[in-house]
Amino acid sequence: MQKFANNRSFGLALILAALLFGLASGPAAAGAVMEKAPADPDPAKKYFFYMHGGYVEKRGSDSTYDYHSILGALADKGFEIIGEARGLSHPGRYAKGIAEQVNGLLDKGVPAANIIVGGHSKGGFMTLLTSTMVGRDDIKYTVLAACGKKGTPYFKNYRRFINRNAEKLTGKFLVMWDENDQDAGNCDKAFDKSDTNPTNLILETGKGHQLFYQHEESWLTPVVAFINEN
Repeated sequence: MQKFANNRSFGLALILAALLFGLASGPAAAGAVMEKAPADPDPAKKYFFYMHGGYVEKRGSDSTYDYHSILGALADKGFEIIGEARGLSHPGRYAKGIAEQVNGLLDKGVPAANIIVGGHSKGGFMTLLTSTMVGRDDIKYTVLAACGKKGTPYFKNYRRFINRNAEKLTGKFLVMWDENDQDAGNCDKAFDKSDTNPTNLILETGKGHQLFYQHEESWLTPVVAFINEN
């Protein structure tokens, strides 16, 4: 089950239709998985940068947080997937590298509509930072359980982002989290500082923050619908 929150909507009708009836076009041809953006991209393909949470930084991709399988599942949806199991990383510096790769794709003729940046937890936080560095309103971003709740260890960095960076948020955003997540929730305080209105989607799986540790259709389906929305 899913529910939309706070009337922060972008194309809700199309996303809801995809959730109710499935993607009628059928399965797309699988894409590739790569660690960096290609030097010679195909402008007709969609390139999805997907970043994992902090768990993988410390322990790697394993049976608990199966990042590699998530990348494979996203590629099976028809996207060219760009992602690496990074080590301990500074959010701002890593986001700068992603922004440079995004701009590289744009410079080589890939339309902005074919570029997506997303991530879970720390990866979602770096997605927000990437948006402020790219500065375009025609690129899509998926932010999954990334904005720390007050009282958690993650709120300090989120509050700093609100005060220092949030006004620069630009793009088309899907913000998603599970209703049972004790660590992360909506990013409304950040978007209130900007001129950008996200789609907020609350998932009702009860799996909390760990929902995004595995590839599951409960969150993959709305992500794919959002990306494929014109």
